Amino acid sequence: MHRWLIVLGSLLAGSAIGLAALAAHWLNARVPAPLLASFNIGVEYQLIHAISLIVLGDLIHRHPTNRVLKLGAGSLCVGIVLFCGSLYIKVIAGYGAAGKLAPIGGLALIAGWVLIAIGMLKSRHPF
Repeated sequence: MHRWLIVLGSLLAGSAIGLAALAAHWLNARVPAPLLASFNIGVEYQLIHAISLIVLGDLIHRHPTNRVLKLGAGSLCVGIVLFCGSLYIKVIAGYGAAGKLAPIGGLALIAGWVLIAIGMLKSRHPF
């Protein structure tokens, strides 16, 4: 699992850079400023959590039996898809109802971080 988290995190980070370029060079002339701000929040959260998945992949490699860390990683993945994805769909496709998934994605991100903290507290060897 740890290798796939590092691969996924790397792909998500790279795509976040591409999405930032899309926002700067194409969307900025086509969508209102508040929508562009929403899109950019999605990009920022995606990049932050992509890097977190890379680090978490290494942490899970060091603690392969820690199921709580793995659950936290899964929760972060769900959160990225729901939170960031809903913002992208809302802006690019103009489907405003997709934005209603953002709070669920945000809760998944929060839950992921809490699970990671619990997983590390339960670990006998923190690093």
